[in-house]
Amino acid sequence: MYQKYRVSSLIILCFFVSCISLPEDAKVSTTNCQGSLYSVRRDIKEIQEDNRNLILSLTAGSISSVLVLGPVGLMPIFSIPYFYNKKKQKAEQVIQTWEENYCKE
Repeated sequence: MYQKYRVSSLIILCFFVSCISLPEDAKVSTTNCQGSLYSVRRDIKEIQEDNRNLILSLTAGSISSVLVLGPVGLMPIFSIPYFYNKKKQKAEQVIQTWEENYCKE
């Protein structure tokens, strides 16, 4: 009976575990680090928007394919956590590059 709730719980858990967050402040108060913070935030917001658009398109496509294919059409929804984690890693790479290039003391 609770089998269908386990799958949805796992998908929701994957969303919260791989949340993409923006850096609020620069770790070092140098002018280079603070000046480049806004471009890094812009890049991460762009990754967040791409992620949201991808998830919406996968969800809409899978819901529309359910009408044609039946329950098999829900299979693309299971790829959402993979793409979400991939975008999170890309955002972490942007932050790491920013810290290495501009925020060294």
